[in-house]
Amino acid sequence: MRDKVNLARHIVAPPRSASSTPVSSLLVPREIHQYRGRTYFGMGAILAGLTVVSVCVRLLPHPANFTPIAALALFSGVYAPKRWNWTFPTGAMLVSDLIIGFYDMRVMVAVYGSLLLPILISRYIRKNPKFISIAAGSMCGSLLFFLITNFAVWAYSPLYPRTADGLAEAYIAGVPFFRNTVFGDLFWASVFFGGYAFVLKLSRHAKTPLSVSVTTEHPNNKMKMRAGADIFS
Repeated sequence: MRDKVNLARHIVAPPRSASSTPVSSLLVPREIHQYRGRTYFGMGAILAGLTVVSVCVRLLPHPANFTPIAALALFSGVYAPKRWNWTFPTGAMLVSDLIIGFYDMRVMVAVYGSLLLPILISRYIRKNPKFISIAAGSMCGSLLFFLITNFAVWAYSPLYPRTADGLAEAYIAGVPFFRNTVFGDLFWASVFFGGYAFVLKLSRHAKTPLSVSVTTEHPNNKMKMRAGADIFS
Protein backbone atom coordinates (compact mmCIF):
# COMPACT_ATOMS: atom_id res chain seq x y z
CA MET A 1 0.00 0.00 0.00
CA ARG A 2 1.44 3.32 -1.05
CA ASP A 3 0.30 6.67 0.34
CA LYS A 4 1.52 10.19 -0.37
CA VAL A 5 1.59 12.57 2.58
CA ASN A 6 2.46 16.23 2.99
CA LEU A 7 5.41 17.42 5.07
CA ALA A 8 3.06 19.33 7.36
CA ARG A 9 1.33 16.10 8.35
CA HIS A 10 2.51 13.01 10.20
CA ILE A 11 3.87 10.08 8.26
CA VAL A 12 1.19 7.49 7.47
CA ALA A 13 0.95 5.03 10.35
CA PRO A 14 0.82 1.24 9.87
CA PRO A 15 -2.36 -0.80 10.40
CA ARG A 16 -3.23 -1.56 13.99
CA SER A 17 -2.39 -5.21 13.46
CA ALA A 18 1.19 -4.30 12.55
CA SER A 19 4.07 -4.03 14.95
CA SER A 20 4.11 -1.25 17.52
CA THR A 21 7.43 -0.02 16.10
CA PRO A 22 6.91 3.68 15.20
CA VAL A 23 6.86 3.93 11.44
CA SER A 24 7.78 7.64 11.72
CA SER A 25 11.24 6.58 12.84
CA LEU A 26 11.51 4.45 9.71
CA LEU A 27 9.99 6.78 7.15
CA VAL A 28 11.24 10.28 7.90
CA PRO A 29 13.75 11.03 5.14
CA ARG A 30 16.88 13.08 5.59
CA GLU A 31 15.47 15.69 3.20
CA ILE A 32 12.66 16.48 5.64
CA HIS A 33 15.13 17.36 8.39
CA GLN A 34 17.14 19.44 5.95
CA TYR A 35 13.98 21.30 4.91
CA ARG A 36 13.02 22.03 8.51
CA GLY A 37 16.56 23.17 9.25
CA ARG A 38 16.49 25.59 6.31
CA THR A 39 13.10 26.89 7.47
CA TYR A 40 14.24 27.57 11.03
CA PHE A 41 17.52 29.08 9.87
CA GLY A 42 15.73 31.33 7.37
CA MET A 43 13.26 32.66 9.94
CA GLY A 44 16.06 33.12 12.46
CA ALA A 45 17.98 35.21 9.94
CA ILE A 46 14.88 37.30 9.22
CA LEU A 47 14.24 37.92 12.92
CA ALA A 48 17.89 38.79 13.52
CA GLY A 49 17.74 41.27 10.65
CA LEU A 50 14.56 42.86 11.98
CA THR A 51 16.18 43.10 15.41
CA VAL A 52 19.13 44.98 13.92
CA VAL A 53 16.72 47.29 12.10
CA SER A 54 14.87 47.95 15.37
CA VAL A 55 18.09 48.82 17.19
CA CYS A 56 19.16 51.18 14.41
CA VAL A 57 15.79 52.93 14.35
CA ARG A 58 15.95 53.55 18.10
CA LEU A 59 19.46 54.97 17.81
CA LEU A 60 18.75 57.20 14.82
CA PRO A 61 16.68 60.41 15.14
CA HIS A 62 12.96 59.60 15.03
CA PRO A 63 9.66 60.92 16.37
CA ALA A 64 9.06 60.00 20.00
CA ASN A 65 7.65 56.47 20.40
CA PHE A 66 7.73 55.87 16.64
CA THR A 67 9.83 52.71 16.97
CA PRO A 68 9.45 49.11 15.69
CA ILE A 69 9.94 47.27 19.00
CA ALA A 70 6.26 46.41 19.53
CA ALA A 71 5.92 45.38 15.88
CA LEU A 72 8.99 43.18 16.29
CA ALA A 73 7.41 41.56 19.36
CA LEU A 74 4.18 40.93 17.43
CA PHE A 75 6.07 39.47 14.47
CA SER A 76 8.21 37.31 16.75
CA GLY A 77 5.13 36.04 18.56
CA VAL A 78 3.56 34.95 15.28
CA TYR A 79 6.56 33.39 13.53
CA ALA A 80 9.30 32.62 16.07
CA PRO A 81 9.37 29.46 18.23
CA LYS A 82 7.57 30.11 21.50
CA ARG A 83 10.63 29.54 23.68
CA TRP A 84 12.63 32.18 21.78
CA ASN A 85 10.08 34.78 20.65
CA TRP A 86 10.71 37.12 23.60
CA THR A 87 14.47 37.29 22.99
CA PHE A 88 14.32 39.45 19.85
CA PRO A 89 12.41 42.52 21.17
CA THR A 90 14.14 42.24 24.55
CA GLY A 91 17.54 42.05 22.88
CA ALA A 92 16.76 45.07 20.70
CA MET A 93 15.74 47.09 23.75
CA LEU A 94 18.75 46.07 25.83
CA VAL A 95 21.31 46.75 23.10
CA SER A 96 19.86 50.16 22.28
CA ASP A 97 19.43 51.09 25.96
CA LEU A 98 23.07 50.25 26.58
CA ILE A 99 23.89 53.07 24.18
CA ILE A 100 21.01 55.47 24.93
CA GLY A 101 21.19 54.99 28.68
CA PHE A 102 19.14 53.31 31.40
CA TYR A 103 16.63 55.00 33.71
CA ASP A 104 14.50 54.15 36.75
CA MET A 105 14.46 50.35 36.95
CA ARG A 106 10.79 50.25 37.97
CA VAL A 107 9.76 52.26 34.94
CA MET A 108 12.04 50.14 32.76
CA VAL A 109 10.29 46.97 33.93
CA ALA A 110 6.94 48.51 32.96
CA VAL A 111 8.28 49.56 29.55
CA TYR A 112 9.88 46.21 28.78
CA GLY A 113 6.88 44.28 30.03
CA SER A 114 4.38 46.31 28.01
CA LEU A 115 6.53 45.91 24.90
CA LEU A 116 6.42 42.13 25.33
CA LEU A 117 2.63 42.01 25.63
CA PRO A 118 2.20 41.84 21.82
CA ILE A 119 3.73 38.37 22.07
CA LEU A 120 0.72 37.28 24.12
CA ILE A 121 -1.61 39.07 21.73
CA SER A 122 0.00 37.22 18.82
CA ARG A 123 -1.52 33.95 20.05
CA TYR A 124 -4.80 35.11 18.54
CA ILE A 125 -3.07 36.11 15.28
CA ARG A 126 -0.82 33.08 14.78
CA LYS A 127 -3.54 30.88 13.25
CA ASN A 128 -4.77 33.54 10.84
CA PRO A 129 -2.30 36.41 10.32
CA LYS A 130 -4.51 38.69 8.22
CA PHE A 131 -4.34 42.46 7.86
CA ILE A 132 -7.30 43.16 10.17
CA SER A 133 -6.09 40.86 12.95
CA ILE A 134 -2.55 42.24 12.76
CA ALA A 135 -3.79 45.85 12.83
CA ALA A 136 -6.14 45.08 15.75
CA GLY A 137 -3.35 43.35 17.67
CA SER A 138 -0.99 46.24 17.00
CA MET A 139 -3.47 48.85 18.25
CA CYS A 140 -4.28 46.76 21.32
CA GLY A 141 -0.57 46.61 22.14
CA SER A 142 -0.28 50.37 21.67
CA LEU A 143 -3.15 50.99 24.09
CA LEU A 144 -1.70 48.68 26.73
CA PHE A 145 1.70 50.36 26.40
CA PHE A 146 0.10 53.77 26.89
CA LEU A 147 -1.86 52.68 29.98
CA ILE A 148 0.97 50.77 31.66
CA THR A 149 3.90 53.10 31.03
CA ASN A 150 2.08 56.31 31.94
CA PHE A 151 0.83 54.70 35.13
CA ALA A 152 4.41 53.68 35.95
CA VAL A 153 5.69 57.22 35.32
CA TRP A 154 2.98 58.60 37.61
CA ALA A 155 3.68 56.00 40.31
CA TYR A 156 7.50 56.03 40.34
CA SER A 157 8.64 59.44 39.12
CA PRO A 158 8.46 62.83 40.88
CA LEU A 159 6.85 64.47 37.86
CA TYR A 160 3.26 64.12 39.07
CA PRO A 161 1.57 64.17 42.48
CA ARG A 162 0.28 60.83 43.80
CA THR A 163 -3.34 61.85 43.41
CA ALA A 164 -6.15 61.15 40.98
CA ASP A 165 -5.54 64.55 39.41
CA GLY A 166 -1.86 63.71 39.04
CA LEU A 167 -2.71 60.42 37.31
CA ALA A 168 -5.09 62.18 34.95
CA GLU A 169 -2.40 64.76 34.23
CA ALA A 170 0.08 62.00 33.42
CA TYR A 171 -2.30 60.38 30.93
CA ILE A 172 -3.19 63.71 29.32
CA ALA A 173 0.50 64.54 28.90
CA GLY A 174 1.01 61.15 27.25
CA VAL A 175 -1.67 61.58 24.57
CA PRO A 176 0.70 63.05 21.92
CA PHE A 177 3.08 60.15 22.52
CA PHE A 178 0.18 57.71 22.29
CA ARG A 179 -0.64 59.02 18.82
CA ASN A 180 2.93 58.39 17.71
CA THR A 181 2.85 54.95 19.32
CA VAL A 182 -0.26 53.92 17.37
CA PHE A 183 1.03 55.23 14.05
CA GLY A 184 4.50 53.79 14.63
CA ASP A 185 3.23 50.34 15.62
CA LEU A 186 0.87 50.19 12.63
CA PHE A 187 3.56 51.40 10.25
CA TRP A 188 6.25 48.98 11.38
CA ALA A 189 3.83 46.06 11.63
CA SER A 190 2.86 46.76 8.02
CA VAL A 191 6.54 46.86 7.03
CA PHE A 192 7.48 43.65 8.85
CA PHE A 193 4.45 41.51 8.02
CA GLY A 194 3.93 42.98 4.57
CA GLY A 195 7.60 42.72 3.67
CA TYR A 196 7.76 39.11 4.83
CA ALA A 197 4.63 38.19 2.86
CA PHE A 198 6.04 39.88 -0.25
CA VAL A 199 9.39 38.10 0.00
CA LEU A 200 7.64 34.78 0.65
CA LYS A 201 5.49 35.25 -2.42
CA LEU A 202 8.53 36.02 -4.57
CA SER A 203 10.38 32.98 -3.28
CA ARG A 204 7.46 30.69 -4.06
CA HIS A 205 7.36 31.93 -7.64
CA ALA A 206 11.12 31.71 -8.05
CA LYS A 207 11.65 28.18 -6.73
CA THR A 208 10.68 24.90 -8.36
CA PRO A 209 8.98 22.23 -6.26
CA LEU A 210 11.14 19.15 -5.75
CA SER A 211 9.45 15.87 -5.02
CA VAL A 212 11.16 14.03 -2.21
CA SER A 213 10.19 10.48 -1.45
CA VAL A 214 11.57 7.44 0.26
CA THR A 215 10.46 3.82 0.20
CA THR A 216 11.04 1.56 3.15
CA GLU A 217 9.95 -1.87 4.19
CA HIS A 218 8.15 -2.67 7.42
CA PRO A 219 10.24 -5.26 9.31
CA ASN A 220 7.34 -7.56 10.29
CA ASN A 221 4.80 -7.72 7.50
CA LYS A 222 7.15 -6.62 4.66
CA MET A 223 4.59 -3.99 3.69
CA LYS A 224 6.08 -1.27 1.55
CA MET A 225 5.15 2.28 2.48
CA ARG A 226 6.03 5.49 0.76
CA ALA A 227 6.39 9.02 2.15
CA GLY A 228 6.32 11.73 -0.49
CA ALA A 229 6.10 15.50 -0.35
CA ASP A 230 6.84 18.61 -2.33
CA ILE A 231 9.49 20.90 -0.88
CA PHE A 232 11.42 23.79 -2.31
CA SER A 233 14.87 22.94 -3.54
